[in-house]
Amino acid sequence: MNKHLAPITILLSIFLIGCTARPELPKVIKASSLDNNYSLVVGSLSRANGLQSFDSWSLLFRTDGEKVEYSNSIKGKMDKNVPFGKYDFDFKERKNSGNIFAYIVPAGDYEIYGTEMTQSYAYTHTRWKESDEFSIKFHAEAGNITYIGEYAIQPVYNGENFIGVPLMASGYWLVDDKFERDLILLKKKYPNLNWSEVTKDIIQQPNSPIFVRKSN
Repeated sequence: MNKHLAPITILLSIFLIGCTARPELPKVIKASSLDNNYSLVVGSLSRANGLQSFDSWSLLFRTDGEKVEYSNSIKGKMDKNVPFGKYDFDFKERKNSGNIFAYIVPAGDYEIYGTEMTQSYAYTHTRWKESDEFSIKFHAEAGNITYIGEYAIQPVYNGENFIGVPLMASGYWLVDDKFERDLILLKKKYPNLNWSEVTKDIIQQPNSPIFVRKSN
């Protein structure tokens, strides 16, 4: 579903290789890349800790409008073939662990419009995909950096199996402002960029029951 424009293909083509997957994070971002036509969208993606959590979790976003000119996914994935799972988290906290992300996109209006999550246990594999329409909008201003917050997927359980393992029924996303934490990681990754002026565009009232704006 990815559709990248030629000028930014190189910047979005360098990823970590292996069985695990993490949100897009260009190895290098030149300050000159942020001109009157492009913007940098940053934030973080995380999941609840624990073995009975999601194996993969992703948000789908695209240009907001009738004509879709750009679309992509912000995704994370555990390696279930490795005992206890393998993932190169940027931060590990008491309840959640996750990664920063950075996308160079054509300036304009965008929306998060879809989600996908999976969970495997023993011989079972379950996939959840939000079927109800929703739109979480944000604006990527030309020449600027826009922070859209942390999106943390949380499992919802429904009972236990015959050996007492919780049965996952679905999940929901906690949206939070983790700018101070994420800024430290982003500045370390891209010290050449001007981080003194970053625009925050974090959804306050999501129009979907699977998204909850965390109150601090």
